Amino acid sequence: FLALAAAAQQRGMRLAGHAPKGITLGEAAAAGLGSVEHAETVTLALDSAADPERLAMFRAVAKAGTFITPTLITEITLWLTPDSVARAILADSNGTRDPWRRYASRRALGVWEHVLALNKQGADPDANWKALYRRQVADVRLAHQAGVAFLVGTDLGSPVGLYPGASLHEELALLVRDGGLTPAEALRAATMAPVGRYVSSFRTR
Repeated sequence: FLALAAAAQQRGMRLAGHAPKGITLGEAAAAGLGSVEHAETVTLALDSAADPERLAMFRAVAKAGTFITPTLITEITLWLTPDSVARAILADSNGTRDPWRRYASRRALGVWEHVLALNKQGADPDANWKALYRRQVADVRLAHQAGVAFLVGTDLGSPVGLYPGASLHEELALLVRDGGLTPAEALRAATMAPVGRYVSSFRTR
């Protein structure tokens, strides 16, 4: 990762991705990781660290100007939604159960089927997804307390029931309800923050 980050900096490119393995979040941020994707990867990177250690790490992330994109809605749809509900959504071609279902493209439905099958094969049967979500939410709140800036994203395209547009609104609600952001902060993370991050990046090239 460090070699990749150095090469990206030489070319004036911004990096975004999952929390890299083998180094800390603070080291990744200092090396030029502009945005860490998914609260799940953040939580896994912090492992069993106590809250004071986690808070210190988030302060290092904030100091580097690195964003976090929590995608809490992805955790809800991918891990906290029973397979039976996901299959019912796939079968609901008339949108009777879920009105948004009628707007899902054929390609999206095919991807959802594939991802659902993969998750069934690869999911850890002993994983406590509710506890993991609670830890992710706690980490988002700690990051917020430490002054980390957020971006709003949904990981659109993989989990069943993650719809374009609507899922973004759901993510905003989760960031407020579970993540502790104010409504204004959540809206900024979906509007002004992405513009500031990407437009400033383009202008410096």
